[in-house]
Amino acid sequence: MKPSITSALAVPGSVSAPRPAPGILTLMTQPAAGDRAAAARRLYRVMENLIIQAGGGSILDSGPPRGVVTAGDALDAVLQLACIIDWATTEGHIPRGAGEQAAAMLMAVRDYVKPLPPSPLPGQGDSVSADLAEVLRDLRDAGGAAGVQA
Repeated sequence: MKPSITSALAVPGSVSAPRPAPGILTLMTQPAAGDRAAAARRLYRVMENLIIQAGGGSILDSGPPRGVVTAGDALDAVLQLACIIDWATTEGHIPRGAGEQAAAMLMAVRDYVKPLPPSPLPGQGDSVSADLAEVLRDLRDAGGAAGVQA
């Protein structure tokens, strides 16, 4: 099994990409503790409720802006989710296809918060726009048919 990007970042010299600050890497790879764990559990229940509502064909109304989450916070959360998806996929906790699908959906969120660069992979050119359109086509069709998209 190939090592995850997250585990490779923790091994000095194993990845040539810039490394995140040790504090953020630890946060991304360790379970929450104390008050942060309690908050994470409550937000997990909020997420479960959103899933239940969407499964029933409805979506909860949005509330007023809270002024808590910044664009930078959202980008950090996307990176943390990416690390979790990578770890779970490479460790075999979820099937590779499910990990790839989760990562594709996460890249849609990332592109909305802060557009991805035109050529994020060396020598690939801009396939991002076409790839996003492709993976979102089924999502839009399914969401629209179920009345989930707002």
